[in-house]
Amino acid sequence: MIMSPRANHLLVQHTADVAVPFDVASDRMQRHLDMLLADVHGALEYGESIRTRLGAGGNQFHIEKSVNMTIGTPLELTDRLVVPLWWEATGPQSLFPRMDADLILTDRESYGSDLTFRGQYSPPLGPLGELIDRLMLHRLADATGRQFVEAAARALAGS
Repeated sequence: MIMSPRANHLLVQHTADVAVPFDVASDRMQRHLDMLLADVHGALEYGESIRTRLGAGGNQFHIEKSVNMTIGTPLELTDRLVVPLWWEATGPQSLFPRMDADLILTDRESYGSDLTFRGQYSPPLGPLGELIDRLMLHRLADATGRQFVEAAARALAGS
């Protein structure tokens, strides 16, 4: 799924450097995708859901939520690898948005690769949810996407 923005959906996008050549990062991403994206023990088949915790913040302030994450089948193109993924909160789903995203590994032609997280979601709870999102929740979604792609990029680089 290569996403295009939809009406009433908010976008989150971050790119991180992967300090290994594209072919190495692509191979690692395809062979170990489950371990790169979440704390998973054992193999994960594409299309299966896993339960993990996602969050954002630092040592002093950290917010976390359990989610069910599904990883789609990777799409290999000439200069990129696109992995669709999505997650939904566990518990009362009407209180939390579903994140639909692509994780995109691209060849930088010079040494290294870029890993981009491009996600979109709709705030729940109608106009009230949109207000809460504008006040603070979009910052949380943005920080979660940034920390997620940075951790995945470090794992792909082997550091």
